[in-house]
Amino acid sequence: MATIQNLKQSINRNVEAIMPQDDQKEEFTQALEEYYQKIAENQEQTEEFQKGIFRDFLEKVIPNKFINTSERIDLAIYNGETSKSKVGVIVEYKRLLGNESEMM
Repeated sequence: MATIQNLKQSINRNVEAIMPQDDQKEEFTQALEEYYQKIAENQEQTEEFQKGIFRDFLEKVIPNKFINTSERIDLAIYNGETSKSKVGVIVEYKRLLGNESEMM
């Protein structure tokens, strides 16, 4: 006879170990709300200004990673804590308003 399991019971233990905890979800939600508020208050600012707000958000939600530009890349999330680390993620950032010709 088959046993019906709920989602938590059926998740592989390795996956469960990397899933965010409730406090981490709350911290992320708070950081995201702060980012939205700051962007809304500064939507007329330059791309560089808004990119700085986004970088602040990323630094809150992705600890222990170096986040900065890399050559001509707007923002890069490095695989380690220094600029000597390899780039793991690249971000092309565009200003919220007034940049319709550069983005889809």
